[in-house]
Amino acid sequence: MYKCHSPDALRRIAQVAWTRITQTKYTCSYIALIVVSTFVGLILQGLIAGLHSQALTTLQDLYVKSGGDLSQLNSPLSWNQPGQSNPYLLALVDLKRLKDENIFFVLLRLFYVFLGIDAIVRQSVIQLVAHTALELMSVIFAATQLYETHVCRALVQDSMDPSVFDSAIHLSIAVIVILSVFTLVLAYLCKILRQEIGWNTYKRLGADQDQKQRFRLAQLFLLVLKLDAFFHLVFSVFFLVVMTQEYIFARGPSFVVWYIFHLLVTLLQIPCFLIARRGVTQEKPGAMNLYIVLQVIFVVDFFIILQQTATSWAYWALAVCLAIILCIVTVVLTIYAKRNFNMGLLIHSKSERNDVD
Repeated sequence: MYKCHSPDALRRIAQVAWTRITQTKYTCSYIALIVVSTFVGLILQGLIAGLHSQALTTLQDLYVKSGGDLSQLNSPLSWNQPGQSNPYLLALVDLKRLKDENIFFVLLRLFYVFLGIDAIVRQSVIQLVAHTALELMSVIFAATQLYETHVCRALVQDSMDPSVFDSAIHLSIAVIVILSVFTLVLAYLCKILRQEIGWNTYKRLGADQDQKQRFRLAQLFLLVLKLDAFFHLVFSVFFLVVMTQEYIFARGPSFVVWYIFHLLVTLLQIPCFLIARRGVTQEKPGAMNLYIVLQVIFVVDFFIILQQTATSWAYWALAVCLAIILCIVTVVLTIYAKRNFNMGLLIHSKSERNDVD
């Protein structure tokens, strides 16, 4: 996160950011691709979300007319009754999940813009690679939505006009193709920028290979912090909303404890990442130790969520697994990053931070 203490500091940050963004034609092209990719992706995804909402409204009417109970649709994780086979209900649950996935896609694209611009401004090769991988993740997400839309269409094709699903499928294919092209172009630009940024890193650190390794590890740790800040916070807030929708605290004392525990975990997310960033940039072992303890607490919470929801929604189960993996990777990187304290890296970190913070 950027720190700003005065109007002069804000102007200096803006000047440094603009200089690095416009440094070469490749940095300009990279930022332009980010903007165009996000704009096109959000427009197409908005059209898809509109079609999903239209299908959801139509199916709700059909389901009620067939004698169905809409109270079973109070959240996307509430359906776990394999004994029921009402195609309207199954399709409605899938569409409700698609609606939430569309919201996640929008948040992912906004994070994608931040991560890409931040990578250029901070001249982080590792972050550029992760940013390109994030574009690939969007392609995988679109392919998953395509499959889920096709499943919904198959469930209700005999009961309603399937044209709304056909339109959503065609748009999903367009998203996959367009974002795949952007991924390839971004990967090419990333390869070129890697050489440019590598030269700047060499001028800053010199030929000391050990120091370069420490610097890369610190950058990797900061990158994982940003990924944690997005994915952990989004997952935690989403599940807190689901728990509230399902009145999980009314199921007994143990569920009340779990609800309070998860609420505290959610509230700790943002200060936790600020603590870790301060710990690594200012080489504070105590802050890093506290961050490890908090990550262990988060893992416990995510494992409980996974155990309670693994059979409800495969897409959600994979998301929780990603959160757990990020926690484990973060703990390992925190331990390694601590080992590099007091080895001369702090002066370089301060120099880099003074440029953009």
